[in-house]
Amino acid sequence: EDAKKGLSNNFDVYDKLTYFINIQVECGEQIEIIEKLLGMKSRVVLELPTKIDLKKLIEKKRLIVGIAGADYLGKAEGVHDVIIEKPNPEKINKFKDLGKRIIVYETEYVGPKAQLWGMLMNADS
Repeated sequence: EDAKKGLSNNFDVYDKLTYFINIQVECGEQIEIIEKLLGMKSRVVLELPTKIDLKKLIEKKRLIVGIAGADYLGKAEGVHDVIIEKPNPEKINKFKDLGKRIIVYETEYVGPKAQLWGMLMNADS
């Protein structure tokens, strides 16, 4: 939540965690925050479309994840993985055809898991 607001007060925790686990951090569009997280090898999660020029971060593309909201149907350029909100077969196939790895929220998805790369679970689950 802090990274989304552009605050860097948890960076020491992120830095330590990345030594033994892959972490994923949702953040806003502050390029300084994004670059620091990528430098720590954290996966950066951005809402799509983003104003950030992701072409400048191409060497770190594997660490960039886009959130495709319910109405987003763009090309998800510059991201490696896509978290699809309100997934349906057409949307999943569109992003798969673009070469993206597909992630969905467990509570929003009913369908074959074989076509997914990952599933996000609620902390309550």
